[in-house]
Amino acid sequence: MLHRVPDHAKKLFDIMLKGRALAYKLAQPGTVLEEIDKQVRQVFIDAGYEKNIIHRTGHGFGITGHEDPFLALGDRRKLAPGMIVSIEPGIYFKGQGGYRHSDTVLITETGNLKLTSAPETIEELTFKK
Repeated sequence: MLHRVPDHAKKLFDIMLKGRALAYKLAQPGTVLEEIDKQVRQVFIDAGYEKNIIHRTGHGFGITGHEDPFLALGDRRKLAPGMIVSIEPGIYFKGQGGYRHSDTVLITETGNLKLTSAPETIEELTFKK
């Protein structure tokens, strides 16, 4: 039996997943990085959560854990095959927490490949009694 997840939490989790799915769709070679962030942000804005966006959609990996290129407003570079980035859009609520799922993604010649494996659905992420 699963613990009960409040309806408002399910709704927010689903909105985050919608933004994440869009980021995956857009994470293609040649896509301008800031365009990914703009479109993902718009998902959250359209849902009424503009004030709950406190970070970028993703970042690069290399020598440090968080480095450029950034899937963020202002980064006009384009994704290219061989780049490794995170996809981790989120929405956050003061005093409550946030809704974010972070993945490490390789940009390929034809799209992207998720390199991480973790539970993704709310059912998989909910502790059983």
